[in-house]
Amino acid sequence: AIDETGIDHALIDSERRIAIEKAREAGKPEAMLERIAEGSVKKFLKEVTLVNQPFVKDDKKSVADLLKAADAKIASYVLYVVGEGI
Repeated sequence: AIDETGIDHALIDSERRIAIEKAREAGKPEAMLERIAEGSVKKFLKEVTLVNQPFVKDDKKSVADLLKAADAKIASYVLYVVGEGI
């Protein structure tokens, strides 16, 4: 997905539930579970959304930072995977 709006809310909720269960099984305090889950969801979104990923030529900047500096937007993109069908 380009950004968080392209991710199904059910998938985000599922990731949140999984993170809470893992933290609970690890014996984390109940008061911390929600914060731990939020961190896990943010990490998940950073991995699966294009604008939150690090820019390939400068990993200190995200794609969103680069777009903001260039005053640009992404309308769509295509993902190619090496070794996959063409």
